[in-house]
Amino acid sequence: SFPDLRHLGLSRNSLTGGLPRNLGNMRYLKKLEASSNKFDQRIPESIGTLSQLTILDLSNNELTGEIPPKVFDLKEVVTVDLSSNRLWGPISLKEASLPSVRKLRLFGNRLAGNIPEAIGKLQHAREVLLDDNSLNGRIPSTIGDLGSVIFLGLSRNYLSGPIPVTIAKNTNLEVLLLSENALTGPIPPVLFNPHEGPSGLEVLSLEDNRLSGPIPKGIWRAKSLKSLGLHSNNFKGPIPPRIGEVENLRVLELGNNQFVGEVPQSMNNLKLLEWLSLQRNSFTGSLQFLCNKKTGGGRNTGDRNNNNGL
Repeated sequence: SFPDLRHLGLSRNSLTGGLPRNLGNMRYLKKLEASSNKFDQRIPESIGTLSQLTILDLSNNELTGEIPPKVFDLKEVVTVDLSSNRLWGPISLKEASLPSVRKLRLFGNRLAGNIPEAIGKLQHAREVLLDDNSLNGRIPSTIGDLGSVIFLGLSRNYLSGPIPVTIAKNTNLEVLLLSENALTGPIPPVLFNPHEGPSGLEVLSLEDNRLSGPIPKGIWRAKSLKSLGLHSNNFKGPIPPRIGEVENLRVLELGNNQFVGEVPQSMNNLKLLEWLSLQRNSFTGSLQFLCNKKTGGGRNTGDRNNNNGL
């Protein structure tokens, strides 16, 4: 049973059945990597007794059942990747769970229930990816206590309620994915304030929710922003006139909302813009300034259908 084994690498084979149930006997095991196989049984409970484990990667299999609660008790583990399986049940995080984890990847499963309040205790985590599950309820305010998170993914779940203002306390946040949920209310303006919120936010994906209100006027402060996805919500009002100061913007998706007014000429300053979606709003005026010779032309202005006067 290899009691002195430190590293067990099984990834990228065609292994079937279940993982060995006596894995817990490998008390010195530091790395368990078994991704991209065809394992289709439950995760052995004994994995939760591997006190020296630093990497647990069982991604891209067909594992089923609940995540054993003891997995969340591992003290030394830095990476937990259980993504792209068929796991179901709750995320059983507790106050003292995963104190060393840097990457928590649970996306692409069938996990259900609320996001636990204890998620805020993962203060060393740089990636928290819970996308493509069946999580419901509100995003807890403790999400703002993550502290070190750079990439936070909660897309394609059944989350409801507002985007908590506390989420902007994660000042290292670069990518925030909240699309395809049932979120309501406005965009917290502090998300675009690098002095009080994230200082280097690059991607904000809010498409396909029930969000409302205007685009915060202070969006011009978000100098690092490269992609803003607001498609298919209930946003209203004009595009802020200073949006052209978000000079790194490459993708701007505003389609299928209730925006009004003229498209600001300051958008002519968005020299890096590659994709602009304006369809199904009530914009007026002309877009000729986006395509004139002075700006070089060739900018993809996307679909302008179902606007008034464009």
